[in-house]
Amino acid sequence: MPEILWESKYDIGLYAIDRQHQCFVEIINRIAGHGSKDSSPAIRDGLLVEIYKYADYHFSSEELFMLEQGYPDLDRHRLLHQELLTDLRQRIERVRTGSMGLSDLVRFLFVWFVEHTADEDRRIAAWITNPQET
Repeated sequence: MPEILWESKYDIGLYAIDRQHQCFVEIINRIAGHGSKDSSPAIRDGLLVEIYKYADYHFSSEELFMLEQGYPDLDRHRLLHQELLTDLRQRIERVRTGSMGLSDLVRFLFVWFVEHTADEDRRIAAWITNPQET
């Protein structure tokens, strides 16, 4: 599977969140790198645990940041995070049982990351930099 290259278009302009997003992409790339049949199942399992735990950590961190900033759409954003974690948990289980390929999981993670970051997380940054206009 090809590596996802970080591009500045993924930056939302909030350093802490941008750095966490970069780490998320790095883990996705590590998973993609272990997509071959020769890869150790134990390593792949470890990476699946890592991506889930990192997503959970990142969402908690992002939600705390929104709470500290008084972000008005926190509840809706938190619900989106909960839905993703549920979906991610189900997809990881499907990878483990063999009913879904690792490349499908990587594709899902990347598409979700790009769409969520481009839309939802940019709203946070826009509100932080100019709350009167959002």
